[in-house]
Amino acid sequence: MNKKGDYKYDVALALILGLLIVALVFYFLYAKYFTQEDIDWQTCSQSVSLRSGNFMNIIKEGQEASFPFKCKTEVVEIDFKDYEKAGKLIMNTIAQCKALFLDQEGDPLALYSVDFIKKKSMCFHCARIHFSDDVKDYYGLQYRPNKIEETKNYALSQSDVIEKQKEMDEAKKLLDESDDIAEAEYTEAFHAYEEASRNLGDNIETMTTEEFEKESQKVQELKKKTDEIASKHAPIIEPLKAKYDALLSEYVGLLVNHMKDFLNTQFISFDWRFYLTKPMGDTGMTYGQYIYDFKESGAYLANDAFSYSGFPSGIRDYTKNVVYSDYFDSEKGDLLITVVYTKWAFNLGLGLFDENTYFQVVPHQTSQPIICSKTETVPA
Repeated sequence: MNKKGDYKYDVALALILGLLIVALVFYFLYAKYFTQEDIDWQTCSQSVSLRSGNFMNIIKEGQEASFPFKCKTEVVEIDFKDYEKAGKLIMNTIAQCKALFLDQEGDPLALYSVDFIKKKSMCFHCARIHFSDDVKDYYGLQYRPNKIEETKNYALSQSDVIEKQKEMDEAKKLLDESDDIAEAEYTEAFHAYEEASRNLGDNIETMTTEEFEKESQKVQELKKKTDEIASKHAPIIEPLKAKYDALLSEYVGLLVNHMKDFLNTQFISFDWRFYLTKPMGDTGMTYGQYIYDFKESGAYLANDAFSYSGFPSGIRDYTKNVVYSDYFDSEKGDLLITVVYTKWAFNLGLGLFDENTYFQVVPHQTSQPIICSKTETVPA
C-alpha cells in the first residue's frame, strides 16, 4: 500500500475542495452585493472616465469616436404609492447622473473638444423614471373635498395678501411721487446744462478768451447743479425703492402661499421639483444646490427654468421644449434624465471670449424632447 501516494491525493483533493468553497463564497458575495445594474453602471462610469483621461492627455483628435461611451439608459421603476419615497428616488437618480460627469474635485469632465462640439448638442439619456400604470393616477392631479382646516388657512392667507397689497400700493405711490419730482427737477437742470455745453461747442472758434471763460464757468455750474439735484434726491428715493422692493418680495411670497392654500382646498398632487429643496444626505446642501448650484436652499426649477438667463444660451436653445407643470402628468410620458453637453463662451471683455464645453442635467418628460445632435447612450 502506497501511503505517500494516498497522502498526496488527500492533500490535492482538499485543495480542490477548498478552492471550490472559496469560489462559491465569492460568487454568492458578488451576486448579493453586485447586481447587473451595478455592473452596467460601473462599465459606463469607466468608459466616461477613460474618454476624459485621454482627453486630458491631449489625445483630442477623434477621441470621441476612439473612446465611445459604453452606457445604456437606466430604467428606474416607481411602482409604489409614496410621494416622499418617490421624490427622493428621483432626486438620487438625478444626482447620480450629474456625479457621473464630475471628477474627484467636483469639476465637469472634459469629454468633447470645443472644435468637435461647435454648435452641436451631445446628449446622454442617463435614466428613465417610469411610473407603472397602477400608480400613475396617484402621482397625477387628484381632486378632493375641502377640509375645514385647509379652508381656514386659505381665508387667512387671502387676508394677508390683501393687507400686503395695500402696503405695497402705498409705498409705490410715495415712490412714484418722489420719482416724478426728482425727474422733473433733474430734467430741467440737465437740459440747461446740455444746451450750455452745445452752445460752447458750437461757438468756441469765434469766442474771445473772456467769453470762453464765462461760458465754461456757466457749463461747470450747471453740471454741478445737476449733480447736486441727483445727490439731493437719491437719499429720499433709494429708501423708498428699497421699501417697495421688500414689500413686493413679501407680497409675491404671500401670493404663492395663498395659491398653494387654494390648491390644498381643492387638489393634491405630486411635483418632483419640490424635492430639490430637501437635504441631500449629510452633504450639508440640498439636492438643488448640488445639482444646479442654487444659492438658496429653498430654490427649485421654475416652470420654464431652462428658458431664462440663469443658464447658458446653448442649453436654452436645445431645451426650449422643456416646460414643467405643478403636478406629474402621465400623459406626457416617462421622466427622462438627460445630460446635455454644448459649447459655452465666456465674455472676457475687449472682444475676447473663452470657449469651453458645458453640461447640464435636464429632467424632461418624453413628450418634451431635447434637441440633440447625437445621443451617446443605448436606449432602454
